[in-house]
Amino acid sequence: MQKRIQVLTLIVILLAAASAQAGVPDLAAYTQAVSEYFKADVNQVQEVASYLPRADELPVVYMVANKVGSDPLAMAKERYEGKKWQAILKENGLGSDLFRVEVRGFVPSSVYQPILDKFPDDQPAAWKEAPLTDRDCLNMANLMFISDHYGYSMYRVMAMRDKGRSFPQIQTEAYAVAQGPQGEKKTAKAGF
Repeated sequence: MQKRIQVLTLIVILLAAASAQAGVPDLAAYTQAVSEYFKADVNQVQEVASYLPRADELPVVYMVANKVGSDPLAMAKERYEGKKWQAILKENGLGSDLFRVEVRGFVPSSVYQPILDKFPDDQPAAWKEAPLTDRDCLNMANLMFISDHYGYSMYRVMAMRDKGRSFPQIQTEAYAVAQGPQGEKKTAKAGF
């Protein structure tokens, strides 16, 4: 009887661990996707990530670095030292308009609508100076990266982010949809 309880306990622990592991995002896959999208060496992307406060800031680094032709690693080191994205943008002659996306109408998103409101349609001259926070830059860069890399609906990314999904989790979902059920590459057409 005691052996049976030990075996059952072990099974429950293994099932709990497997369940917990299923909810953990695959950071290696996320890093690989960033590497593919920005045409950067995966080892460099991993090194850049090691200097960032969060791995999901990788698209911000690469968007800014690629736009101005600078070293992503040097930029990540600036973030490591505590520099804000707005300061890094300004130093590189860029503005918040780098992260502006075109969407139709009001977006029922508690994460994205407040960011989109910082880019009023009737004031394009103000887009460059939009007061984006570090989190705003992170959200917008990942929205652009995931939707563009996989042909995935921006509205779907927004909805998943509103539900508390991390960008590595969203990237994993977008990848799965883009691969299709038989593993054949396809473009996601799911709407909001």
